[in-house]
Amino acid sequence: PYFFAYIVSFLFVGVAWYNHHYMFALALRISKKVYWINNLWLFSMSLLPVATGWVGKFPQATGPEYLYLFVFIFWSLSYLWLSDAIRKTPEHVHTAVSQKIAQMFPFKFLSSIFFPLSIGITAIGIYFYPALGISITFVGLIILSFLTPSDSDQVSQ
Repeated sequence: PYFFAYIVSFLFVGVAWYNHHYMFALALRISKKVYWINNLWLFSMSLLPVATGWVGKFPQATGPEYLYLFVFIFWSLSYLWLSDAIRKTPEHVHTAVSQKIAQMFPFKFLSSIFFPLSIGITAIGIYFYPALGISITFVGLIILSFLTPSDSDQVSQ
């Protein structure tokens, strides 16, 4: 359980970093607002080791899984806010940068009705089968790792 939780969290950071790097490589300017929202997003990422350690130690307990879900929600909402803030920076409004970020799968998913629905279903599932939380996260991250923008490996800074 420890190692699986670690693998999921490592994948979480890797997928997040790739998408984060893509957005920042597209950005023409990073405003103070974006800088501070980015710090909030990084803070949300820093909570992963705590949640991961607890899930790894007690994989069949609901408390650790709900904490992991909370960290995932916090990360997701701060990432959505960060993406939107970059899109709305004056240099990016109505440009290809804004359009490319809006077309990223994480942005589209997090701003859709499917995000709160998936959170609700996961929260209910954790109550009955706690390991479902980290398992759903794992599957979602695998899918997310393949749904990257077509030009993501061509962007440089």
